[in-house]
Amino acid sequence: MLQRNLFKKIAAFLISIFILNLFSKCADNSSDKQNVNNEFSKYISAFTTNIISNQSSISIEFESETAKKLVHQKTENLFEFTPKI
Repeated sequence: MLQRNLFKKIAAFLISIFILNLFSKCADNSSDKQNVNNEFSKYISAFTTNIISNQSSISIEFESETAKKLVHQKTENLFEFTPKI
């Protein structure tokens, strides 16, 4: 019985350490953040960020006023991406 309690305590301790480690890995690291020019916020309300798969799409959502202006304009080559995609 004593061994069973000891085993449960050790298992609970190890699970707690694992969960804490998992949360610390998921925490927002300021070194991973990219600098975004605030001037773009006048025109763009949202965009795809972070590392994405080469199978993923990139989304850019314009502010409503900007979107209205672009409705009838050619939007090809509107953006440049580095590295090339």
